[in-house]
Amino acid sequence: MMIIHPIQQKHARVPRLVSVIIGAYNSARHIGETIDTMLAQTYQPMELIIVDDGSTDDTWQVLQSYGERIVAVRQANGGVPAARNTGLLHARGEFIALMDHDDLCMPERIAAQIALLDQHPEVGLCCTEFSAFSDKGPIAERYSPCYYAQCTADRGGPAGQFPRKTTLDVAACLPTPASEPVDVPVYMGSVYDTMACGNFAHPPTVLFRAALIDQIGGFDPEARLCTDWDWLVRAARVTDFAYIDRPLLNYRRSNTQISSERYSKNSSVDVVMVAERIVARDPELRQRRGPALRKLLSEVTIDAAYANSEDRPGLAISLLIKAALRYGAFNGTAARALFKALMPDALLSMARRGRGTAGAKA
Repeated sequence: MMIIHPIQQKHARVPRLVSVIIGAYNSARHIGETIDTMLAQTYQPMELIIVDDGSTDDTWQVLQSYGERIVAVRQANGGVPAARNTGLLHARGEFIALMDHDDLCMPERIAAQIALLDQHPEVGLCCTEFSAFSDKGPIAERYSPCYYAQCTADRGGPAGQFPRKTTLDVAACLPTPASEPVDVPVYMGSVYDTMACGNFAHPPTVLFRAALIDQIGGFDPEARLCTDWDWLVRAARVTDFAYIDRPLLNYRRSNTQISSERYSKNSSVDVVMVAERIVARDPELRQRRGPALRKLLSEVTIDAAYANSEDRPGLAISLLIKAALRYGAFNGTAARALFKALMPDALLSMARRGRGTAGAKA
């Protein structure tokens, strides 16, 4: 397997140390709260590496206020993959955890994940369930079925992506260790074929053995907004994954994050690019999962066409042609995308105003 974006680490790895990597861009408002939840983890030893990815606000000043409690690195803006890779360069840990700049961790998160990896040496990467909130308050206690298409109830939820089940006692991981077992469901096994059809491991909940970086490399900048999915598929190809069925992260929803609607036009195109690369990399995968991969490629291509049909009609039409000729796909979404791409701006605006007037009368 080809190593994509090799990482030449600056330091020797320290046994049992967990390196937590956080990329931060214009994060002054929330980064302190995020750091505090990581410093409150029940697991030690741990180092917290925060990469200021070219912020123009007071992010760097906030990081400096933590002194030696964190490792702060500053660089020109390069996006998520560049920030993650810089963190990997500086990481000294035998284990590496990912985290986003505005999310909050439960205090037992790292301890529980390390306990899982200790008990199952065949597992190279562990993710967890997560809750969600916004500035208005809680959104959902279990958010993965809402966030990932692969985790909907009709697909068995997150557990349905894994071939086997066990339990993990997290009693000793809690801030106040419990005297009785606190057993949490855990699902694990090979998920490569499933992960290739769509991500379901939430990146800010991921913790993995640093040795994985030697096998598959770091995060590919060319994958852009889908760099996490690209990397997770490469990881799933060489190691088993595990999922702890307990919310160990509280995910902040806002309109400034990559997953929000304002980024959908660009991210939809990146999804197409990464999906095509995943399929092209592995002929055996294509043989095993041909129909599922063809369905995936047709769906993401049409979705990208629809997302770009108004602002970039030429791109939308080229994507629709690809979906029709290469994958034999043309559905209702494709028809609407074609209509919007071909309709002059003035007529599209009139139609939009007409819908607004009709809604107001109703």
